[in-house]
Amino acid sequence: MELIKMNLRLEYGLVRRKSLLFLSLIIMIIALVVVFSVFCYISGIDILSRIIPGIPRSHPIDFCLNGNFPFLSEATTSLVFLIGATCILLLSLRHALKGLEFAGIRAEFVLIANSLIMIALSFQILGDRIPNKETTTDLLYSVALILVFLALGSLVIGFLPRYLKPRG
Repeated sequence: MELIKMNLRLEYGLVRRKSLLFLSLIIMIIALVVVFSVFCYISGIDILSRIIPGIPRSHPIDFCLNGNFPFLSEATTSLVFLIGATCILLLSLRHALKGLEFAGIRAEFVLIANSLIMIALSFQILGDRIPNKETTTDLLYSVALILVFLALGSLVIGFLPRYLKPRG
């Protein structure tokens, strides 16, 4: 009887772990779609505003001090964000599939937190690039702040079971 109870607990833990991994994978896929969509929007608006004179240009972040290559800095900032966000999410996915822990936090919760933070950063960048739309920008910033708090909550939830386990 004790063996059956132990086996049921083990199976329940395995199902719970797989469902959490599935949830983190769904959130990661949503984050990748949002990051790629924001990259496409930024690149598309920059290209269209150069071709069609009626489309307003966003105020780009200019890292080029001499100003000879402003398009290079616009393309570089969005490419760095796209590649960096994708790499961070894929590294988190690798750790989640291996089942590693970071300072007592399960890798699934770290993947969820990283995904939410990447979505929040995408909304921040999108809000910076939308010209003359203060209301939309404020809404995007508010959603980004909520997502950051959800990411912190995910890390706290991932950290709590370490201290809530019964000793013995």
